[in-house]
Amino acid sequence: HRRDKLRADKILQDYVFEKKINVIWDSVVEEIFGDNVVKGIRIKNVKDRSIKNIDIDGVFVSIGEKPNSVLAKNIGVKTDEKGYIVVDKKQGTNLQKIYAAGDVTGGLKQIVTACAEGAVAANSAYEDLL
Repeated sequence: HRRDKLRADKILQDYVFEKKINVIWDSVVEEIFGDNVVKGIRIKNVKDRSIKNIDIDGVFVSIGEKPNSVLAKNIGVKTDEKGYIVVDKKQGTNLQKIYAAGDVTGGLKQIVTACAEGAVAANSAYEDLL
């Protein structure tokens, strides 16, 4: 974990500690090793710059939870208090003919959800053109 504490919801933090999951604080993944399958990672401590290799069998990538909605805000699209773009059931924003879908709208952060919302947004945009 690149920080010295978790910022996740309390229930998720409790789960990590209850399951005795080893958290490597203040570190980022620099490299993933392996040919066709993951064999290990190289991590770097962000405070003291030390490097460490760890043998592992798999990797789960999580980019983060902060939405990148600056461009939308700059053109007047409404966002909530956390920066997520506010959309209606057709994925429309407060601006006519402007749609949003996926992680930037909040809700479930899943590929299948983003794809479904993208399909709704595309269909809504198509209907606007008719």
